[in-house]
Amino acid sequence: MNLKSILMRIYFAVNEKTFQGRVKYLFQRNRSKTLAIVFSGFPGNEKPVYNYVKTLKSWKADKLFILDDFAYRGSYYWYQNGSNGPIKYVQSLINQLINKGGYNKIITLGSSKGGTCAIYFGLTSKANDVYAAACQYYIGKYLNTDEHKRTFQSMMGADAGDAEQKKLDSMMPNILQANANSHTHIHLMYSKDEHTYQEHIADLIKDLDKNGIEHTDKIESFKEHREVGRFFIPWIKNELKIN
Repeated sequence: MNLKSILMRIYFAVNEKTFQGRVKYLFQRNRSKTLAIVFSGFPGNEKPVYNYVKTLKSWKADKLFILDDFAYRGSYYWYQNGSNGPIKYVQSLINQLINKGGYNKIITLGSSKGGTCAIYFGLTSKANDVYAAACQYYIGKYLNTDEHKRTFQSMMGADAGDAEQKKLDSMMPNILQANANSHTHIHLMYSKDEHTYQEHIADLIKDLDKNGIEHTDKIESFKEHREVGRFFIPWIKNELKIN
């Protein structure tokens, strides 16, 4: 492990907090009137991680990084063992910080799973802007596969099947419908050459339009989903004017 990794681990250990005994988070207070809420994608291994802490380091907004250590490798901050407790805990944390902070602007952001969560909680929190890269839309279909079965079952229960898949698949369409004509602006970044576009994003865009939710699309060119972070970092720095 190199020195930078060691220092980051020390930083997390010192600064990580826990909300209601369950939600782990980092809150960087810069006395700004802008709050950015950052959601994590799936980690490369089993250990949950915070995303884009280094990317946003020099940005002087207030920043909330929320750890998704619910279920196995993460749960979209939605379910654990069939319970929707994660949604309630995470939304309560967000609401508390927004209410205390007196913010003029709320931003949510993330890539892949984190992008899905940025849209979901961005809409429920009435964010001004959401930045989501290469995100999933039909979460049940995505997780109820051999590759992601353990995550699916840890979220929805050991006996989870078609009904639970359908429930997860409805989460994003339902939140768009519930927030039709929202003033939240969705900024999407994706590649049409990567499988997420045809499987998820094309229908997400159709439903954003159907529900009157404004969006701006940044189309990149990459073929592998794992490349998203490499494109997300310069995109988000440019969008937020981070040096």
